[in-house]
Amino acid sequence: DKMVPVYGFGAVLPEQKMASHFFNLTLEEDAYVHKIGGVLDVYRKNLPKLKLAGPTNFAPCITQVTKNAREAASDNVYTVLLMLTDGDITDMAATIDAIVQADDAPLSIIIVGVGSDCDFSNMQELDCDGAFLISSKGRLSRRDTVQFVAMSEFKRKSLGTLAAEVLREVPDQFTEYARLVNLHPPKR
Repeated sequence: DKMVPVYGFGAVLPEQKMASHFFNLTLEEDAYVHKIGGVLDVYRKNLPKLKLAGPTNFAPCITQVTKNAREAASDNVYTVLLMLTDGDITDMAATIDAIVQADDAPLSIIIVGVGSDCDFSNMQELDCDGAFLISSKGRLSRRDTVQFVAMSEFKRKSLGTLAAEVLREVPDQFTEYARLVNLHPPKR
């Protein structure tokens, strides 16, 4: 349907005093916009109305998008959550727990670190290539769902190279999800 939900986190909304860790970036009840052009339009229109603020908590956003992804699964929808951040995660344990809990959801999480002189070591820990995350309760994630890309590493490269790196792990993440939930292509 070419409709894309656009959410925000880590900002004080107009008419509020405290930072919100999950909100519709449209600043309306409906988070959906039409195509990528709508995403860019709502970002340009509403970002100036927000005051970016810490702490940077990822767990509320990941938890809600996981819930949405599970609800959309019956429509054969696989969700890709793209998170743009310029800061360090302040709810690391809760974020890991949310990611581990999402391992059976039709979901990939892509985190793009923007800005220079930022500490993205926690993001790199979430992108556990070659290993799986372990929740605070000791549960091992059953698949890799996170891809982290530091945008600063692509300053002198083409947008196509950046896009390829951002999306590089999604096919394998989808295949791992399909195996985990025993999903097979329909027979013709």
